[in-house]
Amino acid sequence: MQANKASKPIRQAKRDFERNIARNIKHDSFYTYTKSKSKMKPSVGPLIDGSGTVVSNDKEMSELLNGFFSSVFTKEKTDCLPEIRQIFKVVTMTNYDVTVLLQIWTRVNEAPGADSISTRMLLELSEDISEILAVIFNKSLLSGGEVHM
Repeated sequence: MQANKASKPIRQAKRDFERNIARNIKHDSFYTYTKSKSKMKPSVGPLIDGSGTVVSNDKEMSELLNGFFSSVFTKEKTDCLPEIRQIFKVVTMTNYDVTVLLQIWTRVNEAPGADSISTRMLLELSEDISEILAVIFNKSLLSGGEVHM
């Protein structure tokens, strides 16, 4: 009976405390409180190095783990790589291809991209800009990367 009388004020105090923390969420008290309620306490170490010495210093443990994980990567010999041969045919884009693709893939109701060019403008100027776009596409396809002009 006495336990019931004590548990109600304890629950109320806990609720008030949590509300107070939620109101002042800018402060570290919220994160401190939620971390204290966590069941799992993440930690690493102490570790034992190759000579059997116990390592508990954070810096030494990070160096030990870094050495262990970096040891699994092998350094490839680049002097005996196989010869690369072209297996795909060379693709070139014509002005007509670019114009058709712009008209097929561009929808008027889409928002402008990062370049702030509206889709309506792209459609209206598709024939005028197709030549320069074809040059950019073809240079990009040949180089396998971005074209810097």
